[in-house]
This record gives sequence, C-alpha cells and structure tokens, in this order.
Amino acid sequence: MPTASHNQTFGGNNFKCNYDAENRLTKIEQKTETGTTITTDNTYNADGLRVKKVIDTTTTVVYHYLPSGILLFTSDGTGAIIDRYIYAGSALVAKCRPGIKFIHYYGDRQAHVRFITDDSGRCW
Repeated sequence: MPTASHNQTFGGNNFKCNYDAENRLTKIEQKTETGTTITTDNTYNADGLRVKKVIDTTTTVVYHYLPSGILLFTSDGTGAIIDRYIYAGSALVAKCRPGIKFIHYYGDRQAHVRFITDDSGRCW
C-alpha cells in the first residue's frame, strides 16, 4: 500500500519497493527466508530510462540505449556484455546472451510482447 513517500510493501513485508516522484522503481528490499535482505537500486537518466541496476553492491547491470531509447545491450560492471537485444523495426524479437541460445519475443501489432519462448519452443 502506498505511503506519502511513494513506498509500497508487498507479500507480507517480504518486499519493500521505493519509487521516485516520476513513479520509477528506485529500490527494492527483499527479505529472504534466512532473514537476510537483498537490496536492488535502480538509476535512471534524464529521459527516464533505467541506466544502471546494482544488487547488494556486488552485481551491477548497465543498460545501453540508442538515442531513440531502444535498448541495445546490457553489460556488467567491468563492461562485459551480458545480453544483446534484436529488433524488427521498433519491435523486440529476441535476446541473445553470449554462449547461450536465443530467447524469442512474440508480440502483437502494437509491438507489445505477448509471450516468450526459448529455442526449444518452451513458453515462459
């Protein structure tokens, strides 16, 4: 339920989500079954696109976009590529992770993703 500071709590206090004034998810705190807390912090650019995600200060994901705002790839904190994204026009059609098979995205006419499959045809 929202509070004045744009915070929300879900799942019996297992998740605490913080949002900024533009309603962007800035922080997630997740309590695990062992009692530890996993914290994820998101950073956004002036266009409102997420440019960085940091999980427990140890795992960093950096998001790289075209000037039009289309996500091209993600990298880790050292600059190594994690995922590459493939488009047909502005519609996302696949994601490729080095050394791993493709993930395929199937969308409607408005380029909204409706379902996702892996190379074996299994739906996610």
